[in-house]
Amino acid sequence: MDDITHILKEAGAITEGHFIGTSGKHLSVYINKNKILIHVALTSRLCEVLAKKVVGWNPDVIVAPATGGIALSQWMAFHMSALLGREVLSAYTESIDGVQSITKRGYDAVVKGKRVVVIEDVVNTGKSINEVVQAVQMVGGEVVGAVALINRNSTDTLIQELLGVPFHSLSLMPLDAYAENEVPESLKKIPINIELGHGAKYLKEHSE
Repeated sequence: MDDITHILKEAGAITEGHFIGTSGKHLSVYINKNKILIHVALTSRLCEVLAKKVVGWNPDVIVAPATGGIALSQWMAFHMSALLGREVLSAYTESIDGVQSITKRGYDAVVKGKRVVVIEDVVNTGKSINEVVQAVQMVGGEVVGAVALINRNSTDTLIQELLGVPFHSLSLMPLDAYAENEVPESLKKIPINIELGHGAKYLKEHSE
């Protein structure tokens, strides 16, 4: 398969500027996964590659965070079902009071006592995917591993240590991310993008 970085650029998913990530850190490059998810065949292919890499985990359910991860969960479950010759279910977590939960829609009963693989689109600090892992574990699901399309860190080991379960990404794409007191002057001069990421929320909070 072609390098995912090339695919992202071709799809217009890599944008330069000044962005605020999910973690609250300032970014000079933003990966807009929605530019991939609109292409059904491409999304399917990416999930198929991931499924083949971790089919040995033998999951019963694939879980992702809503809403962007729902398509990934379904395609991953589709291809995993074909590889294992049995049905693998798809479910997702939702944010309740700012924290990922799987208690809505009866999905807690779906994952309880089952082998679960968690899938995410882009991993930065690992905070979001860790919340999904913990949400599944809290209701009795056994998380046998986690995967992501893109890991913005230099190695998968960092995220694996955070999650406490095996972790595999399709592509490592280490990019600069700055804490509030670390933002370089060159980035400060660029207006924060309010269309992508959490820029609008950040500006609202810092104007009050």
